[in-house]
Amino acid sequence: MCCNEYRNNLHEYVSGKLSELESHATARHLKTCDKCRREVEEIKGMKGFLKSGLLENVMPPMDLKSGIMASINLKKYKVKYKNSLGELANWGMSLVAAGLILLFVSVAPTGNIVQVQNDWDNTRESIREKINQPLSSINERLDKFTNRITQLDGITGRMERKKEGGN
Repeated sequence: MCCNEYRNNLHEYVSGKLSELESHATARHLKTCDKCRREVEEIKGMKGFLKSGLLENVMPPMDLKSGIMASINLKKYKVKYKNSLGELANWGMSLVAAGLILLFVSVAPTGNIVQVQNDWDNTRESIREKINQPLSSINERLDKFTNRITQLDGITGRMERKKEGGN
């Protein structure tokens, strides 16, 4: 193991929580590594200090919580809401894909693909008729309107000629 791997286990070593094999390996490492040996001494010193009971009567400052809360940058931890419209679009595409898969799976084994094609052609033709019907009605009305304008143009032309001839 390298020094960092031993260093991760030093607290367990001091507490006696390592296996016998790991404990012996750590002890051998400590004989050769001054850095880890100093860290073990610090850990032992801290454990002794904590066990001494000197901290039992120590109370945190009254404004500790308010100081910590004031130092937190709330903007950094603001919850970002997901774009629900984009999420709905993804769901919509997924539903369309699932519907197409379901259609092909349900139609393919029965051999009714020809029937589906015929139904599709009939549906397309029906849609064309429904679109063309109002368009042809509009076209007829435009023709009538154009004819009336032409008639009015002819009438106004005759009236102007009469007016010029009558003067």
